[in-house]
Amino acid sequence: MRVWHTTLAVFMAAMVLSLSKLPAGRVAIVVFATGTAELACGIAAMMALFQTVGSIGAAKGMLGQAFGLITTAVVLVVASTVMVGMLTVGIATINRVV
Repeated sequence: MRVWHTTLAVFMAAMVLSLSKLPAGRVAIVVFATGTAELACGIAAMMALFQTVGSIGAAKGMLGQAFGLITTAVVLVVASTVMVGMLTVGIATINRVV
């Protein structure tokens, strides 16, 4: 870690701590963190979905295609569940903060 990494970390911590004084700032922090987590999870889910759809096309035989369809369904269900869970936690945190 270099000096500018440490300076940036201290600056970001100071910003978060100064924002957390007011209720509106606390809500902004929770919304930003929830949105960032949703974005990261959505990107990871899309990458996994592209892999599973690609495995359907690359499958040799009906069994491979069935496996690709099942994994695609599992990725969709798990990603949706995780994203709704994160959103629920974010909303519950906002309700607790305000």
